Amino acid sequence: MLKSAWRDREITIDGSDADWQGGLAYLEESKIGIGICNDEKDLYLCVVVSDRQMERQIMGSGFIVWFDAGGGKDKKFGIHYPMGRQGRPPSDGRGSDDGDPDERARLLQEAARDIEIIGPGKDDRFTMTAPGAGGIRAKVARENENLIYELKVPLNRGDGREYVIGSDTGKTIGIGFETLQADRAIIKDERNRIDNPPDDAPRGGGRGRRRGGGMPSGGGSPAEPFQFWSRVLLSQRSVP
Repeated sequence: MLKSAWRDREITIDGSDADWQGGLAYLEESKIGIGICNDEKDLYLCVVVSDRQMERQIMGSGFIVWFDAGGGKDKKFGIHYPMGRQGRPPSDGRGSDDGDPDERARLLQEAARDIEIIGPGKDDRFTMTAPGAGGIRAKVARENENLIYELKVPLNRGDGREYVIGSDTGKTIGIGFETLQADRAIIKDERNRIDNPPDDAPRGGGRGRRRGGGMPSGGGSPAEPFQFWSRVLLSQRSVP
């Protein structure tokens, strides 16, 4: 079980972990750090990803943070961001982003331009332009070779907060983190770009280009989706 800290400092949703120093819990097996805090109105979340394979999954197939106000693992309300490249052709004919900062920046921008709100109804889905509206703020960026994800989401309605978790301070909620199964069309596209690189792609030396977008370099199958759930106790303001 994770515990949310009371927000005792300004947190800017800018894709940096500078506001979270000393406030991250690390999941060693998954190579990610998670920071959670709240005030009386909003929950703030930071996820730091140091694993390139998981970064490719997030950029290729998307990332969803789920909230269950009842403290369980029901996918009641989700923030799908970044949405990845699902159903989108690449914006140019280039291939892997490995070793190319400009290409990695382009892919990140492409994957993170929209936010999808899922729920609370079974078929409720709404897409907005990042960084968000209705109380939702989200940003993903690369910093010091890590992928930094930040999210702000309202606990309850009010003051223009339209998309909410539906809980209060002092209560326990469930939070889930999920990457999606890689789109087979994207995998096929990656293979085609590797096998048939554009005329201006680097050649020579007999070295193949490693696959990106969540596909391991040693095979044609997508990586297994990542999923992690935890109960989270929302913090309350300390009374002097």
